[in-house]
Amino acid sequence: MAGKYSKVAQGAMLIHSKNAPVDFGFLSAVAAEAGADAQLVQQVAAANTASQVVDLMTESGNGAFFELLCRNGCTHCIRQTDGGMTVEMVLITMKGRVLGRAEIRG
Repeated sequence: MAGKYSKVAQGAMLIHSKNAPVDFGFLSAVAAEAGADAQLVQQVAAANTASQVVDLMTESGNGAFFELLCRNGCTHCIRQTDGGMTVEMVLITMKGRVLGRAEIRG
């Protein structure tokens, strides 16, 4: 699921693996924007799966990364709908832990 969510955060609305592969360059840029150090940004860029990125960012305690993913996802959803609504995105682990949340009114 992390891969699908990262694709929406990047603006891909057709999220099947054949239509939109996970972009680790995008995820590493978000990590840098969230204040991750250079080593962690490099690890994100070299990751093999989006789930691995979630593990790296969770272990580092960088909650800003998940907030930014949610905000990016909301922004792209608002653009897809031409506004006129409120979009909230919540990133939750399979165990029910909230990693990030954002809401945008468009």
